[in-house]
Amino acid sequence: IAKESQINFIDNVFKFDTINFFNNQQLLSFFGDIGSEISDSFKIDLKNFQLKNIPVHLDFKNENSNLNGLINSNICFQSLLNNSQFSTTLDVRSINYNNFEVGDLKISSIWDDSSKKFILDGELINENNEQEISLINASFTPENNPDNRLNGRVSLNNTNVDFLNPFLPNKFLSDLKGFINGDLSLKGTWSEPKFNGVLNFNHFELKLSEYNSLFNIKGKLLFSDDKVEILNASIYDELNVSGKIQGNYHHNNFSRYSIDLGLDFDKPMMIMNNTYSENPYYYGKAFMTGITKIKYDSINDLSIKVNAKTAKNTDLFIPIYGDEEVVLHDFISFKKIDSKNVDTLIPKSYFKDKLDVDIALEITDEAEVMLIFDDLVGDAMKSTGEGHIQLNVDQNYDVSMYGNYVINKGEYVFALKEFINKKFTLNKGGRITWLGDPYNAKIDLSAKYSLRTSLSNLVLEEEKNNWKQKSLVDVYIYLENDLMNPDVKFNIDFPRLNETDKTIFENVLSNSEEMNKQVFSLLILNQFITTNHLNFGNNGNIYDISSSEVLSNQLGNMISSFTDEFDIGFDYSLGSPITNDKLTVAMSTQQFNDRLSIQTNLGMSQSNNLTQNPNTFIGDVNVEYKLNSIGNIRVHAYNESNEYDLSNQNQSNYTQGIGVFYKQSFNSFGELFCEMANLFRSKENKCNNCQDSESRKKRK
Repeated sequence: IAKESQINFIDNVFKFDTINFFNNQQLLSFFGDIGSEISDSFKIDLKNFQLKNIPVHLDFKNENSNLNGLINSNICFQSLLNNSQFSTTLDVRSINYNNFEVGDLKISSIWDDSSKKFILDGELINENNEQEISLINASFTPENNPDNRLNGRVSLNNTNVDFLNPFLPNKFLSDLKGFINGDLSLKGTWSEPKFNGVLNFNHFELKLSEYNSLFNIKGKLLFSDDKVEILNASIYDELNVSGKIQGNYHHNNFSRYSIDLGLDFDKPMMIMNNTYSENPYYYGKAFMTGITKIKYDSINDLSIKVNAKTAKNTDLFIPIYGDEEVVLHDFISFKKIDSKNVDTLIPKSYFKDKLDVDIALEITDEAEVMLIFDDLVGDAMKSTGEGHIQLNVDQNYDVSMYGNYVINKGEYVFALKEFINKKFTLNKGGRITWLGDPYNAKIDLSAKYSLRTSLSNLVLEEEKNNWKQKSLVDVYIYLENDLMNPDVKFNIDFPRLNETDKTIFENVLSNSEEMNKQVFSLLILNQFITTNHLNFGNNGNIYDISSSEVLSNQLGNMISSFTDEFDIGFDYSLGSPITNDKLTVAMSTQQFNDRLSIQTNLGMSQSNNLTQNPNTFIGDVNVEYKLNSIGNIRVHAYNESNEYDLSNQNQSNYTQGIGVFYKQSFNSFGELFCEMANLFRSKENKCNNCQDSESRKKRK
């Protein structure tokens, strides 16, 4: 307080000679006259006052919130000792709530003695100097009951709603954007205002933080005293696919609140579009239909309930490496890790409140699931299949999974650094079962890797000439029991040999040591090695074979990376003294929305000096076309190279065939005959419910 400030009483008038209160840049001033005449005016000025220092009754501090801004105000009193009148202006600049810019607030009031109320005028100006909110016919009557002290309307003109983000559980719902228009009636008091009316909103954007998916919402908001309700609203994903949304926002003076949202997607919507860094437990792009309910109570807990079914173009990635590898992956991804917390393997909880995430997911054959065993070398299993999985997440972010997943088709990539990779084809019927711990699932699956190689290294020296040609060989891998540490077994099959010859080679591979040795030889060298692996007399060019295998794999990977339409592979293998050099190009593609499938294996086998075998053209082709959209009627044509058979001197080099395939599931013969009859009916006359006997009768 300045020392020279004075208060004098002269002729029944109190005269204030500028009393100032300072606090850094903040200033509170009192000056003027307090008397009975209208000319006796007393003023209070407030300059550069911090908004956060005003005792607002909304209890912001308890909500862990931040309210900032600079207040400049002027209050003028006239004839305070007789028939008092006063007016006020309030200017709050740079209002910021939890780091969200609100704008500048301007409010003025004039006391109307005849009606005993303040006439109010005010507006909110955004950062672009545009009026977003204004008061219309507003007043404040101090003597009214609390519900009616404020009266008037609030008009919103393209008001940005991003300032509402602090009221959302931002770890799950965030990045609220959009504009609202309309008028709301104003009641209540300054500390507890009540709004009623309808607002229109277009292009509301809201992000589902956990899944990094952005949604656009259109509809109306119905305001009542303690609730905001979403009316007739539609929700759109980033690809503009629509669904329905309904919800309520209950609040106690906007400080204690709860959110109840319901979403209904009858068309496949992109629900998830996240990465490993955003969710190390499961990530990818997910298109789903179903129902989602999100509830949040600032007092109790957050609850997310999802009942969904996967749709086409879904790619779900599930890392299977343990907690130690998760920390390693974070380091390689250049995420900043506090060295003091490196051995804390459980991610921190997002909320101190209760958390309950419950996802019931039906996985269909249209979704692609990839289990990543080792992200550093590309060791992964990609598959399509069907299953039901229950996923739960608690407040400590502990994940539990229940259910099973049955594989229809897919592939497992065996990778050795960047030089060798082999694609195993998953066998149908493999199963993964979760019983709680997502990393302690039970696995029971097998996969096959097929190649052509000579069998001469598995027979006696005098029989080698009989097995100089390359035969089809299938390498099987079996994974059982613990998903993280499965029991691994191998097997080798010779699918095109007769039973007598097959028994001979099975006896050679009858013990597990020999089986494992030959399996890794096939995977790495693309050929069998002699049963006496210390004898390299007939394998002098084994290192040349290994080098050609590496170059073939690298060339195939490089060309395949140029396009997603074709899968291309090269195989160049050097012959032995009794086998031919071979160059093959394998190509597969699916066209016309996956209705046309073409697989080829074309190449040339070149003769050598010892055997004088003629050059042989390799021309394996498989073509399949789905005649209808569901794929149960197909045309299949093929040309396959025959295995060399000593006992058949008139054997042809190839076998060709063509056929029509029809597949139909049914519960009764009546249903089967109805479905078959639909094949010959016009579109207008088809029976749409062959399972119902009454519907079938109407079509007869």
